[in-house]
Amino acid sequence: MSYNGEFFEGKHDQFITRQLFNKVKRRLDDKGNSNFKFRDYAFSGLMRCGECGATITAETHTKHYKNGTHQKFVYYRCTKKLKPCTQPYLPEEKLKDQLRGFVSLATLPKHWENDWLKWLERDKIGDQQSADSFLEKYKLDIQTIENKLNLLLDSYLDGTIDSQTYKSKKNQLFTEKQIIEDKIAKTKSKGSSWLEPMTEFVFCAMRAQ
Repeated sequence: MSYNGEFFEGKHDQFITRQLFNKVKRRLDDKGNSNFKFRDYAFSGLMRCGECGATITAETHTKHYKNGTHQKFVYYRCTKKLKPCTQPYLPEEKLKDQLRGFVSLATLPKHWENDWLKWLERDKIGDQQSADSFLEKYKLDIQTIENKLNLLLDSYLDGTIDSQTYKSKKNQLFTEKQIIEDKIAKTKSKGSSWLEPMTEFVFCAMRAQ
């Protein structure tokens, strides 16, 4: 934090990066300013039109029968916002059939499972060792900056440097320290972030029908 043009270190531990904090804040602000209510559809936001590349939207149509009953049907269609497009509405059931066909193409043989698990575990260990190595280096960098801050304070107290020089150099060192702390937080939060979705993908691909 900053006071009177001089940086001071907070007492709380940093557990997310500044970039992530700002990203979440922007998302929350956007949601808070939105006055629109959207209905969630199972496949909305997941596809683009194969003909024109525009986004796919969904809507519900209600069919009324003579006996007084009614039934709701979900249809997906191209928004046609990029250019003219000839694609018609597609009932949700037909879309599901198409998706089942695509999913079946990604099926992995069951007997590959043990090999995949071994590879994933090997990569998990490798990523953890790499992260530990980076964290150790960052901790040494932090300690180096702490030593410089102590020497800087001693120089200021014994009159070797003036107040303006002290503040300027201290702020510079605090900025460098913040950058390293952001890297530490990012390394801790990221870890083997790709492994979990990759493992889930492998399991899903083996069970895809």
